[in-house]
Amino acid sequence: MVDTHNSSKFSDGFAFFLAPVGYPITLNSAGAVEFDSYTNIEWDPNGPHVGINVNKISSIVNTSWVFSSNRRKVANAWITYNATTNYLSVFWTYKENPNPAFIDSSFSLSHRVDLREVLPEWVTIGFSAATGTAPERHVISSWEFKAHLDSGEIRNKQKDTKIKKKYLIGGIAALTLLILMIGVALCRLVVKKRTVRIRGHENYSKDVTSINKDLERRAFPKRFSYKELVAATNGFANTGRLGQGGSGHVYKGILQDLGCVIAVKKIFAKSDYYEKIFINEVKIISRLIH
Repeated sequence: MVDTHNSSKFSDGFAFFLAPVGYPITLNSAGAVEFDSYTNIEWDPNGPHVGINVNKISSIVNTSWVFSSNRRKVANAWITYNATTNYLSVFWTYKENPNPAFIDSSFSLSHRVDLREVLPEWVTIGFSAATGTAPERHVISSWEFKAHLDSGEIRNKQKDTKIKKKYLIGGIAALTLLILMIGVALCRLVVKKRTVRIRGHENYSKDVTSINKDLERRAFPKRFSYKELVAATNGFANTGRLGQGGSGHVYKGILQDLGCVIAVKKIFAKSDYYEKIFINEVKIISRLIH
């Protein structure tokens, strides 16, 4: 109810508002439905009006409010918001025991606005009123606030949640399987390389053993000690180097005891690779007929 105390002048009206908790009104963060009894020429339409305000004091939409003839009368008003259609609506009437479904369109107003883009997650709701130089009393006899979710909307959200959960589980399972396959492939690669290395070492050991046996049964010429070869080549002097083979340098040497000239190959380093090359060369030479 609005009471102007029988004055022909009145101001300013009242509003139902939604604003951030604690009222720190920031840019683009408030909405209201106003019942405005005074015309501010800077932003208001001419005459009393009902308006929907979003982030500013001027109304986005408005309609006339038959105010002067209804002063001191009790009015019923409903403000609704549908989060599915994004329609903010207000209905009002001065009839007793009214039904909002049958209210005349001239006593209603609607505007489409997504309040999620306007308001923060948590808001304060309430009423705000003001008066100017003219007297005006605003009375809220009773009010209530209700909120509910449509059952179909709840089911859709639950369905979406289940679908997202299934996709998440499927994605995790696929990722786990991929990681497992990569792990198995890496393990097989490591085992294969190790097997090749072990077999190569075994073949190398067999070749060395075979040469030793051939030397023992004199299939090869006499075995010379490293000390004898150092003496024969004058310490593997560079002046006696004849050239370079696949596995090392070749030096000219003289066996003083036998009185003969020899060629001595010294492999590059202690390495299985060069030793294998040298062993293959020895095996090939052993098969040659001079």
